[in-house]
Amino acid sequence: MESLLSFGIALITAPLFPGIILKV
Repeated sequence: MESLLSFGIALITAPLFPGIILKV
């Protein structure tokens, strides 16, 4: 269950971080 949560967080944050870096 914990690995699934980590995977979900990684899946959501992976596209977010580059987006934030590109915007800033």
